[in-house]
Amino acid sequence: MSKKDIKGIKLPAQFRGDRSVQSVSKHNCKAFTVLGSEAGVRIQADSHLELVNLFVLNAKLDVEEIFDQVLFVWRDQIGKLHKHFFDYVARLRNGKKIGFAVKPAFRAESPDFLKKMQEIAWFAESSGFCSEVRILTEHSCDRIEQRNAQLFWAVREPNDDADRRARRVASDLHGTTSLRDLSIQTEAGAEGYRALVRLIVVQHLIPLKHEIITPKTLVQKKEVFQ
Repeated sequence: MSKKDIKGIKLPAQFRGDRSVQSVSKHNCKAFTVLGSEAGVRIQADSHLELVNLFVLNAKLDVEEIFDQVLFVWRDQIGKLHKHFFDYVARLRNGKKIGFAVKPAFRAESPDFLKKMQEIAWFAESSGFCSEVRILTEHSCDRIEQRNAQLFWAVREPNDDADRRARRVASDLHGTTSLRDLSIQTEAGAEGYRALVRLIVVQHLIPLKHEIITPKTLVQKKEVFQ
């Protein structure tokens, strides 16, 4: 790699969380990824469950930005100070903010945890800290959503030439065809396939079935494609 190439590399922004996730132990892991446009920002997770739900959340079209380990501070009715760290807070494109707690189902369904989260949710929503509080578990998304979300993350880097070719063949599409056939039409090889997957991310191309996306996946053009 030449010095000229090195100058073009941009590192992601550092963590924006209000705390670091727990250190690696016998019962948990520590994971990191990069989300966002351009160089992106580093995001942390303290379990595989958090990481999986993070990818799925990031793949949703209405999610504009995700923050990890967000501190919420409030006082209860008798003035006692409380603190809670939301695993993630997502800002949606409609302006709403959603606070997420990620827990295994057996813990999320326990009466003590539900009582605690109900109290936190009431204060968080009534104070305007967020619009809604949601709990995510291993049942919040299926295997197909998980695999596709990881694929969407893997192909996130744009390629101007391939993206232009993909939009051209997609706009000319009538009926249904496979991603493999479309990628051949782009004449851009693997980059053409990656560009077509990015069109699925923004829903310019729609898979016919709820399935793990592969070159064999049949897609159709969204009714309004610009």
